[in-house]
Amino acid sequence: MYLFIIFVHVLSAVSLGGFLAYPFIWNSFLSQLNKDILVVPKVIMSYTRFGHYALVLLLFSGACLVIYYSTYPSVLWVVIATALLFLIGGLLGMIHKKLKGINLGGFSDKELIVKLLSLKRDSIIMSLLMLVAIFIMTNRSLFS
Repeated sequence: MYLFIIFVHVLSAVSLGGFLAYPFIWNSFLSQLNKDILVVPKVIMSYTRFGHYALVLLLFSGACLVIYYSTYPSVLWVVIATALLFLIGGLLGMIHKKLKGINLGGFSDKELIVKLLSLKRDSIIMSLLMLVAIFIMTNRSLFS
């Protein structure tokens, strides 16, 4: 059972690792802005939905690993790790909502650029939070 939980945990973490590329996606998207490329937000929106499922699996498998199969880490580590994952999930939800708004259309080019810049800002914050989460998760003894 331990190996299965580790497999699910690593698979979920790798799935979320794809979100580290989000800021670079928006850079290329802004440089090629035209009406034909608006299919890209639909693809990214489906990936954010998949990211929510991966995040739930990551939280569940991480909780199982901490409770059943490890020496107990400090409470501060658990609180910080959980808070970081909830913040990442919140940013994923915000990005998903903004992508839904872009998919509805009806924006001028200027409004679309403003919305895409806010998506880029949110994706940069999410990438930074993910890097901090990776650092915290791999250094459990940091807060002992």
